[in-house]
Amino acid sequence: MRYPVERTLHLSAGYNVLLWVCCTLAVLIVTLITTAASGYEDVIFTSADFNATNPLWYDRVIPPSLRSPHRNCTPAQIVLDQCIRLYGHADE
Repeated sequence: MRYPVERTLHLSAGYNVLLWVCCTLAVLIVTLITTAASGYEDVIFTSADFNATNPLWYDRVIPPSLRSPHRNCTPAQIVLDQCIRLYGHADE
């Protein structure tokens, strides 16, 4: 008894269109998320206020509770001998 190695699969035209639309939407969503995560913003903002934040294009899409506070500026002061040396030995 022999079994065929290949079998043709016939899909309806509606299934093919649905599969194409779903794949296109998935690619668009991944592209938008990747673009937003990479931080591509061609508009340059200049301000004398260092704590000012300017809205980005995806701020209208992401709810405020899900946004990260990555653009908030907090003051900091680095004092002498507070930094870490990245070269040489620690006991030099």
